[in-house]
Amino acid sequence: MRCVIAIDKGTTAIKAAVFDASTSAVLAASSRPTPVLDPSPDWYEEDMEQTFGAVVACICAAMANCGLAPLAWLDELTQDVLTDHSCKVSGNVAIPGVPLALLAWMKRHDPSRHIASRI
Repeated sequence: MRCVIAIDKGTTAIKAAVFDASTSAVLAASSRPTPVLDPSPDWYEEDMEQTFGAVVACICAAMANCGLAPLAWLDELTQDVLTDHSCKVSGNVAIPGVPLALLAWMKRHDPSRHIASRI
């Protein structure tokens, strides 16, 4: 089953919902309060590390609530022979957002959307 996770990071709450990609049915949801700092009257601030932690906790809880195990594409890529070779040559590992790593993942897992399949 393919799933989609939607995140709503609001000013009072962070919400995450897991949807079945085929039917759009909500499989699970979770929420956490948005961490708020109030350093002075009429000021509203957020510590981005606290906010990020709350977003991660919300996503993990939503996934756990529907029985999904987290899967990071980067973990899979680090086991790839090409990635190991790339690390030996460059001294760097693939990180999220690197176009070539993303394209390699797409080629393996969603070849119909990979650019090489359309050339």
